[in-house]
Amino acid sequence: DYIEEVFTLSLRRPLFLIEGNVMCEKNEFAKELETKIWKTKGSRFNKSRRYKNKNRLSSMSISILTLYVLSITIAESTNCFLPLFLNHETVTFLTIILAIGILILSLHESSRGYELKGERLYNCANELTMLYNRLRLIIVTDCSVDKLTQINDQYETIISKYNENQDPCDYSLFQAEHYKEFKLSKFESLLIKGKYYTSQYWLYFSLIVVPVAILVIYI
Repeated sequence: DYIEEVFTLSLRRPLFLIEGNVMCEKNEFAKELETKIWKTKGSRFNKSRRYKNKNRLSSMSISILTLYVLSITIAESTNCFLPLFLNHETVTFLTIILAIGILILSLHESSRGYELKGERLYNCANELTMLYNRLRLIIVTDCSVDKLTQINDQYETIISKYNENQDPCDYSLFQAEHYKEFKLSKFESLLIKGKYYTSQYWLYFSLIVVPVAILVIYI
């Protein structure tokens, strides 16, 4: 009956007492459900993008480090010009250390499964987007209790199907991307984005840029 529907829709949210009857503010619940799906899909799109970026940067870093090792080895064996600090012993030491580093990085990155997880998160976000669009259509046409319950059940089903959840940093980036809706300033938005990209990708850029910078300084 209606009272059971009210408790189903409340989902641990406070219920409103109106004229002595327990009632659910249907429009408010629809808005809360819409906001919840909007935030979740946006955050999961961000995490999917982050994982895919890490997968690409990881492959690029390993390839470039391998190129560094080959370049140093070939340059040393062909008596090509090298910086003064790169004598035979130093070259041997660097190639061994870089080779071990490449092996460790390859094993570590492959164990994280960024590509597969990123694809699953992308599929989840796409399903949530379709559900979000359906909910928006329901809100402007026929916002009934039954339909809202169905949308909420479908949301819970999608969330439970994908066990990979978004991280707080992905939600923070989502807030920065929609800073006006979250009442953030443009400066706060840029600060959050800067912190996000620096914390997530600094290792890969360091592996790519630092060796070149060292060679440029000492040549």
